[in-house]
Amino acid sequence: MLSFSSNSSSINIDELEATIADFEKRDDVYSSSFLSTIVINNYTRLAESVEEYLHSIAATILYHSGEVTSLPSGPYLFHPSGNITKVYRLYWDYNFAFETPVVEGHNGSYVPLTGAVDIEANGALSVAVPSRLYYPPPSKEKPLSGKRLVVKDNYDLKGIRTVAGSRAIRQLSSPANDNAPSLQKLIDLGAVVVGKVKTTQVALGEVPADFVDQLAPFNPRGDNYQSPAFSSCGTGAGVASYDWLDFGTASDTGGSIRLPSKANGLFGLRVTNESLSTAGIMPQSPIFDVPGLLSRSALLLQTAYTHWLSSKPYTRFPRRIILPTEFWPTENATSMPVFESFLSKLSTYLNATLDEVSTNSSFKTHTHHSEGIQPFLQSAYSNITNYDQVRLWWRPFNAAYKSKFGRSPYIGPVPASRIERGETLTQDLYDDALARVGTYRSWFRQHVLPSCEEAILVYPLGAGLEEYRDIYPEPPSAVFGGTYPATFMSVLSGVPDYAVPIGIMTAAGCDKMLVDLVAKMSEKGLLVGEVKAGQRMY
Repeated sequence: MLSFSSNSSSINIDELEATIADFEKRDDVYSSSFLSTIVINNYTRLAESVEEYLHSIAATILYHSGEVTSLPSGPYLFHPSGNITKVYRLYWDYNFAFETPVVEGHNGSYVPLTGAVDIEANGALSVAVPSRLYYPPPSKEKPLSGKRLVVKDNYDLKGIRTVAGSRAIRQLSSPANDNAPSLQKLIDLGAVVVGKVKTTQVALGEVPADFVDQLAPFNPRGDNYQSPAFSSCGTGAGVASYDWLDFGTASDTGGSIRLPSKANGLFGLRVTNESLSTAGIMPQSPIFDVPGLLSRSALLLQTAYTHWLSSKPYTRFPRRIILPTEFWPTENATSMPVFESFLSKLSTYLNATLDEVSTNSSFKTHTHHSEGIQPFLQSAYSNITNYDQVRLWWRPFNAAYKSKFGRSPYIGPVPASRIERGETLTQDLYDDALARVGTYRSWFRQHVLPSCEEAILVYPLGAGLEEYRDIYPEPPSAVFGGTYPATFMSVLSGVPDYAVPIGIMTAAGCDKMLVDLVAKMSEKGLLVGEVKAGQRMY
């Protein structure tokens, strides 16, 4: 049946046709088969031409009152018992991004959905999505109304187990009692959760050939065999694959918002450290962990981040663009004309200078550490993350697993290497690493990106090289980022970093300025503000 709400006392044929056309345009669940029964308010009357049309297609017209009047327009199932239920459309997750599709349950909880959409699904799950017509247009209170959201499986989702890519964790875990606070805020803003998507084992940076407990998601871009990139791979592959999804949660400790953005051709922002709650999200290190979002749309991310977190006010966009010489030019010379064209257009739009800056020289000058950034940092990032992973997750989990099953859990090669190293680290090494990161962070925030209006820093997030999913890596190293990759500038300094997919950074707390800037860049034609799902972005 089709619920048809109208504020007018009568409905003419033009209004009916316009409404049906609007339903077909806006909604992928509605179909003409729902016209078999039309339900309207008892105080609304149909024009004679409307009644003639509906009778010509053998439609039943029901006038109603009571609780049914609260039904939003849209398709429903009208059961012989008199019950009315929402309608969901099943989609096939052919790129294996999903861990657990869900539907809404009672009291804000969710219920797992299992099964395949057809017998040739090749083991892929089906995902149920509700009609978009059930949700009112976006408003000030609910700017994300009706936007379909997937949740990375290191976030707690009420009623669903947090598995984090591990069969051992699944064995021990129970359904979450509450949503992670950062996720709950998105739901409060109107987002509609349709499922949890895969992450790497315990959300550490595995490549597809490292996967043991599950099949890595497939990146839809190009030949479908590029890597989906690290722990937010499920969010990246899912949002890039399916136009029936709008956005998804991610998290970034060492790169897993920005690298999946680059790999899957999406927009993704690593926010200022500690600007969003990480409660209810499996911890890697509270020093570096941040929640975030991936989307095909820069405007959707602008809306989401504007309402999701608090940012500093700003008076104008920066008029200086810093190009760190440590990372320019790229190793792939064929990509440089693309970068240079973009930088020229950005400089013109902002009326900004393009300044090539040796951040290493600046670090030496202002911190008086003559050895430079990389020798100074040494393994500080890994010393902090390995230590925190053992202390915050591994030891409690291992003890609980042993208590229940009488043995230690299986852990894959990547997390095992980090845990083994973490067990050898002392408090003194950890404290020394914290001090080194603190020195770096203070220097970067004072002398590189001190304010919203001062400058942005632009770096090549990738060189445009192939990264196939079937390449076997070297044996996993417990030290991650020991060579000071470009993506670590924002990790160590704790400032925002937007993958578009070139990397654009700004000062701490200036997240709003950055999402506004990218939206303006889209408006002015400097970049495509909304990419397509599937093989091709454009």
